[in-house]
Amino acid sequence: MKKDLAQRVGETINELDIDFSRLTPMGWLVSCVTLGAGGSSAWYASQVVPRQPTGGPALAFGATMIAVTVLTFLVLRWLGDKVGLSSIKSRPLSKGGRD
Repeated sequence: MKKDLAQRVGETINELDIDFSRLTPMGWLVSCVTLGAGGSSAWYASQVVPRQPTGGPALAFGATMIAVTVLTFLVLRWLGDKVGLSSIKSRPLSKGGRD
């Protein structure tokens, strides 16, 4: 059965919520690269925006950090899945059949 938009968005958001104790080495690499890319591009964006009393550099930093971090995370997870490298350790289902 084809997933509807709400279910796909929900699953994507759930991918961003990771229990760090379940990360594999690939997961740690994805997390570190993601934060490094987001932080460095956000710092650069905040330096390029002219100083204004309305908080232009802070807004540029925040928006860039969120956008670059999320996109980098999703792309790296997708690439890892394509080559067969899992980012998180699987855990067994509970007795009720749900996590």
